[in-house]
Amino acid sequence: MMTWLLIKINKRLSKKYGWRPSWFWVRDYNEKLIKRIKNLQKRNGLFPSGLCGKKTYRLALLKTLLDIKRRKD
Repeated sequence: MMTWLLIKINKRLSKKYGWRPSWFWVRDYNEKLIKRIKNLQKRNGLFPSGLCGKKTYRLALLKTLLDIKRRKD
């Protein structure tokens, strides 16, 4: 899929589910974000589409919450 289209879809998905590029340690919707999403998906047995949809969102949310908890402990 074309990068510009993945970026556009990720912007829509982030509004729908409430995630931000900072969850993936990037500042903006760009190629780096797509690569980070794909890496997360690969490491966790999901199809590496580069899109943060429902399953990837849940996984990213869980990892973000666990990171916050670890920092507090």
